[in-house]
Amino acid sequence: MRSLDSERAKFAIRCTDGLDDKQAKYLAAVNRVGPMLRQNGLVQTGLFCIGKKGEDIRVFEHIANWLRDRENPITSPVVLELNGKPLIEFWQGTLDLDALDVALLEEESRRICNWLKRVCEARSPADAGTSDQGAG
Repeated sequence: MRSLDSERAKFAIRCTDGLDDKQAKYLAAVNRVGPMLRQNGLVQTGLFCIGKKGEDIRVFEHIANWLRDRENPITSPVVLELNGKPLIEFWQGTLDLDALDVALLEEESRRICNWLKRVCEARSPADAGTSDQGAG
């Protein structure tokens, strides 16, 4: 049995495979979305990203896909009836959930967002080898 963190990491790796020349824009979007989740909550951040398009919506599609993923035993049962719906209907459907379920989804969204950021930073050729320069 794998840990949930290893499932998150595996999912983040799949999401960032093939970004190539869009890697920097995707990382910038992840760096915007993470703080927005903390400040504005899940629904407002989701609707903002849907309206903004570009890499922001791709990041939020990845977050929504993780929340709906069957490998995610924490949130997939909460959003089961929202599976298969378009992204806008998925996020609107979260408005009908109780506060504890929304808090659970928000926390899990922040966790997968952190994994997306970690994987992007690890794959970023511009930052390769620079993180340990002042360490010693």
